[in-house]
Amino acid sequence: MSSYFNMKRKVNSQMNFLRILLLHVAITGRTNHVVAFAPPPHGSTSRHYSSSRTTTTTHNMAFELPESVIETISTQDLIDNILDECLRMSARRPIMRQFDPASKSIWKQWKGTVVAETWQSGLRHVIWAMGVYLVFKQHPTISKGFVGFNRIWGEVLAVTTFTLTFFVNESYSCWRTCLNICYTLQARMNDFSIAMAGCAKRTEPTDPEGTSTFTPASRKTLLVLSRYIRLFNILCYASFTRSHRPLLTRQGMRRLVARGLMTEKEQTILTNSNIAATSRHNAVLMWMFRTALDARK
Repeated sequence: MSSYFNMKRKVNSQMNFLRILLLHVAITGRTNHVVAFAPPPHGSTSRHYSSSRTTTTTHNMAFELPESVIETISTQDLIDNILDECLRMSARRPIMRQFDPASKSIWKQWKGTVVAETWQSGLRHVIWAMGVYLVFKQHPTISKGFVGFNRIWGEVLAVTTFTLTFFVNESYSCWRTCLNICYTLQARMNDFSIAMAGCAKRTEPTDPEGTSTFTPASRKTLLVLSRYIRLFNILCYASFTRSHRPLLTRQGMRRLVARGLMTEKEQTILTNSNIAATSRHNAVLMWMFRTALDARK
């Protein structure tokens, strides 16, 4: 639960920064368009940042590894598989399967159902209960020694029911809150992208019925911002979930450079800075704000 509250505080602070920047853009309006500016040399601006490999991953991306061994087991294939999952344009399978309430469809389902997950343990308990019943039936005097267990069973049953109900409810609430935070973060990034694209300077079309296009300087700026947004999302989720933690290692940072998600200069700044590895996404967020504000000058 402590990691959940830390995640919530981090995301809330980042949301406040985004709201301030969007409010600044909304107040100033389109009078000051995004014009040419000289950002730090971004040699990889036009590099191919999407998945450059044909992904064949079939794993569920649910690793449970101690942090002490993440650095030693991080290989290029492992990091590339994680990046393929981060950069894919569509899901490998439906994230949430559509529920069909028809009884015919329900009875056809087996994998993933409660019966499929519990039939083995349920069968063992039924056999054990039948054995105890037959022994007590053959030897009724034995049951007198277990009279006190009836009261103990009732108390344990109440505690177990309360514990399961409480923690299942809390687990669902925590999962739902984390999902809402991720959706909120995604929505604010989308708002930021729309605001930057709407304020970017365009060329006036020669044809009255034609459409305008971005100027070369504006297009370069938007490409840099899109790369920063993608890098922010990857580093942000890598700091919150252990399955993507290998991306924060030195090998993972070098692989981000090779895949065109950051430049070597940016990688050096993030690696040699005094901020924690799990807070590097905050630096990228500042780069986004600085790039957007400098582009308006």
